[in-house]
Amino acid sequence: MTVLEPGAHPPTDLQTLATPPLFNREAAVSGMSGGVAAVLGVAGLVGAVIIGFAYGTGMRPNMLGSNPGPRMPANPSQSTARTTDSRTETQRLDVTAREFAFTPAKFSIEKPGSLVVNFTNAGVVEHDFTITGVTGRAYALPASKGTGTFDLTKPGTYAVMCSIPGHKEAGMVATLVVGEEGGT
Repeated sequence: MTVLEPGAHPPTDLQTLATPPLFNREAAVSGMSGGVAAVLGVAGLVGAVIIGFAYGTGMRPNMLGSNPGPRMPANPSQSTARTTDSRTETQRLDVTAREFAFTPAKFSIEKPGSLVVNFTNAGVVEHDFTITGVTGRAYALPASKGTGTFDLTKPGTYAVMCSIPGHKEAGMVATLVVGEEGGT
């Protein structure tokens, strides 16, 4: 490369004019690698946040694009126990869950005793069915079914909720009446 001194005239010969300035490949690559690393770092961070959000809300990678499962009936207001097993006095209740509600929102059974809940999760995140103050839990992954057994020892009105963090606060609650008018 030709450097002109102050007061010098530019070259006029074709060889000097046709020679491009020197290209420093190493300087160009090292300057680019910092930018490429930054872009890859940001992309990795965004991917980690998305995966963390999906797992934090109960979603799993194999659920993306999956069938959300059966639809809930349109606005039934109350459900009563479906069957009673006369040998063991076990009552059964069908419950459907979806973000963030149970259908129906009020359940009733005839009397205290053993209750089996047939639980259908028609939602896209995990849900469960718990009765406040009563041991037991019905749980199901998205678009799945589960069962739970509860021993209700006295008549009354019981609070039902989904105990998955944040679901109760989102309004996933219901009422279970045991006995006539909930007893005492």
